[in-house]
Amino acid sequence: MPKSEIDVLVSEVGPRDGLQSVKRTMPTAMKLEWLKALAAAGLREIEVGSFVSPKLLPQMADCADVVAGVRRIDGLTVLALVPNLKGAERAFAAGVHKVNLPVSASRMHSKSNINMTPEQAVEQVAAVCRLRASSAEFKHIGVEAGVATASDNTARMDFSSLTGTSGFAAVTTPRSVAPTWASSPGVRTATVISAGTCPPSPVALRL
Repeated sequence: MPKSEIDVLVSEVGPRDGLQSVKRTMPTAMKLEWLKALAAAGLREIEVGSFVSPKLLPQMADCADVVAGVRRIDGLTVLALVPNLKGAERAFAAGVHKVNLPVSASRMHSKSNINMTPEQAVEQVAAVCRLRASSAEFKHIGVEAGVATASDNTARMDFSSLTGTSGFAAVTTPRSVAPTWASSPGVRTATVISAGTCPPSPVALRL
């Protein structure tokens, strides 16, 4: 079934969210075997890793090699998490089909997660959109912002910190907001924004 006919897209994030949470590093060959099995099971979109500093997350140091190993699987969208423009530059060079940038409406959660204020995070999304628009070879790459919109009681949500930035207006488009259900420690719900001129995603279930 073509993706255009899918009402609910299951986007698997285990190879990124799961592996970065454990101290041991899975060998690249084993990651590729796992990812190919997930794709063979019918998953259409997989977040295969994150382009972050290997000093912070050595488990993700081989992300470019992982992308190269699965990017040509027929029917699979290879997604990677990038926290900033530098990560996006590496992801684009590796050949990803889509990137996702974490944004939070909670200042506390944003600082603890990516060491940025919500305003800074939104500006990074805008910068990645500009990177995408800078070259014809990047036009096919999807750019999304995964916005944490609800958290535990200790993290106050301040949506004005997002919508009040110039970057927010630059990255959002009509019908670009897709409801998404995600499961992460301390974060109960999230919303995906298809940034720039990227088409909106279907309702997504990120597991």
